[in-house]
Amino acid sequence: MKQLIAAVAFFLVSSAQAGTITGFTGEYDVSNWTTTFTSPCNGCATIASATELTLVGADGAEAFDQFTDRTITVLTNAIITFSWEYETFDAPFWDLFGIIYNDGSGVLFTQLSNDAGTIVQTGSLSFAVDTGDIFGFRVWSVDSLFGAAEATIFDFSVETAGGGTVPEPGSLALLGVALLGAAAARRRRIVG
Repeated sequence: MKQLIAAVAFFLVSSAQAGTITGFTGEYDVSNWTTTFTSPCNGCATIASATELTLVGADGAEAFDQFTDRTITVLTNAIITFSWEYETFDAPFWDLFGIIYNDGSGVLFTQLSNDAGTIVQTGSLSFAVDTGDIFGFRVWSVDSLFGAAEATIFDFSVETAGGGTVPEPGSLALLGVALLGAAAARRRRIVG
């Protein structure tokens, strides 16, 4: 009986530690992200919900690099997957979109938009992050003139270490009751 209870407890704890976060929820809730703008940054904005994150770049009189960033510190080793849609009212060469990543050795920008592509672009990406890394998205306005770029991130999910999906609480409760019932039936068989 004690072994069965220990097995149930191990299952419940390990299930809670590994799984999939869908959307900007849980530890990736939009309230846990930090927004940073280069100052000044005319028109820069971020718009966030549980399903989408949008970054708007600069469009003003400044003729120099400006950044719209949204970042988060990673709490658990994970695989991050997302889709994105990018649009610029300038030319893609002047308005870049990509991810920023800092594993403690400095900020690395990886461009996702294509400089030679159309003004509307889409794509998806999946990559690994480690506990303590800083990860995020950036719209980089190279000239900050002639129209802003906008990037929307959607279908965001995080597969935490251990894989699998986190079972729903109702499923876990049902499993627990079934295992306890099996243990009680086994005990009756042994006693009787």
